[in-house]
Amino acid sequence: YAALREHLGSLQEHNLKLTDETRKLTAALRRPEVRGRYGEIQLERVAELAGMRDYCDFSTQSSKYDDEGRLQRPDMIVRLPNDRQVVVAAKTNIDAYLDAIETDDPDEQDRHLDRFARHVLDQAKARSKKTYWAQYDGSPDFTVMFIPGDQFIDAALKREPKILDLAAQQNVLLASPSTLIGLLRAVHVGWREKSLSEQAGELFDLGKELHERVAVALEHAGKRGTNLSRSVDSYNRLVGSVD
Repeated sequence: YAALREHLGSLQEHNLKLTDETRKLTAALRRPEVRGRYGEIQLERVAELAGMRDYCDFSTQSSKYDDEGRLQRPDMIVRLPNDRQVVVAAKTNIDAYLDAIETDDPDEQDRHLDRFARHVLDQAKARSKKTYWAQYDGSPDFTVMFIPGDQFIDAALKREPKILDLAAQQNVLLASPSTLIGLLRAVHVGWREKSLSEQAGELFDLGKELHERVAVALEHAGKRGTNLSRSVDSYNRLVGSVD
C-alpha cells in the first residue's frame, strides 16, 4: 500500500508537470510569431515527407516587393515541372480553437468554434488580397493556404461546410498536412516525369545530330572514292600512253 501510494504521488506530480507544460504550450501558440514558426516547421516537415525539399524555396529564400512597394514573403514556393510556381502561405490564427478546447461549456465552445471558422475565412480573404500569384512568373491564379493540422480544417468545416468553396472563390485553396503531402507528391512525380522527358529529348537530339554527321562523313567518303577512281583511271591512261 505504501509503494502504491508513493507511485500515485509520483503520477500526480508528473501529471501536474504535464498540465503546466501544456498550459505553456497553449500560451506560446497564442503568440503570432510562435504560431507562425510552428506553421513553417510543419510546412517544412510536410515537404520532407513528400520528398520535395530539393524543389521548394522557403520563406528565408523567397521575398519580393509588389507594385506598391510592399514586401511579400510567402512561406514556400513550389516550382512545377512546366516552369509554373505555386505559392504556399502558412499563417493560421488558432486562438479561438484553443479557447474552445479549454472550456467545458458546450454553448461557449460553439461560439468559439464559430469564431474560429470566421477567422479561417478572414485569413483566406487576407491571403487573396496579397495576390502572391501576381509577383511570381508562371504562378496560377491561386494561393495555397496551409493549415498545420487536419483537426483545424475539420473544426472549421463543421461550423461552415462551405468554407472550402468560399475560400476558393477568393483564389485561395485550404490545405491540411495530408492534402498538401498529396499535392507535393503529385508535383514530385511531375518533376521526375519531366526529367525523363528532358533526357529522352536530349537523346533524340543527340541521335539526330549523330545521323546528320554520319551522313556528311559518308558524303565526304563518297567524294573521296570518286576522286580516287578518277586518279586510278588517269594513272592507267598515263601508263598506257607510256607503254
